[in-house]
Amino acid sequence: MKKLLAIVLLAATISSCKKNSDKTMIPNTSLCPVTAGSSWTYVRNSSDSVYHNSIYTFTATDSTKTINNKTYNVFNSSAGGDVYYANTDSGFYRSGSLLAGLGIPELASFEELYLKKNPAKDSTWTTMLPITYQGAPYNVKLAYTIPSITDTLTLLGKSYSNLIHVNVAFSTSVTFGTYTIPVSLGAGDFYYEKGIGLVRFVVTLSPPSGTSVTNTFNLQSYAVK
Repeated sequence: MKKLLAIVLLAATISSCKKNSDKTMIPNTSLCPVTAGSSWTYVRNSSDSVYHNSIYTFTATDSTKTINNKTYNVFNSSAGGDVYYANTDSGFYRSGSLLAGLGIPELASFEELYLKKNPAKDSTWTTMLPITYQGAPYNVKLAYTIPSITDTLTLLGKSYSNLIHVNVAFSTSVTFGTYTIPVSLGAGDFYYEKGIGLVRFVVTLSPPSGTSVTNTFNLQSYAVK
């Protein structure tokens, strides 16, 4: 009887270990992995040479934060401050210093629906961002479009395929008397891969007065758990 019990316990232990092993082998396929301990390192360059091969690392923690009734996962940034990501039934949201690093203070607390759930080619959506520029208030319109869900890129010697490409156009409007004139403020292109997340983004900001500046972030390395 004792021998039979020992065999049963041994079989249960082997079965349990096999299940745990199988579970760890399942790859993370999220478009926004948030598992604590995962990290992403990007190389940043800018057209004005202010940033040249600057390194930024974002690390997922086990902490959460509630913003507008959504639960966000907290990511630490090597540049200081935190970035927040939320996966909801309606889509993927982002808030924090990832975008604030582009030089618009209001982006530090901006809640952005950056990708719809189950994204499809040619799908669109918009959101508004109130900002203050040179002492005057503006409402910036962010118009999102998905030109492709199968893009391929080679970045820093690594190849990525089936990338979801999101284009964002920034614009506002200026009123002169009875006339309202639309004004383009630039555009951005973001690329996401399942199981990795954001692998590249290029943003060009074109202020109404001043020189356009393009910032490029390429994924150098990552460790997704």
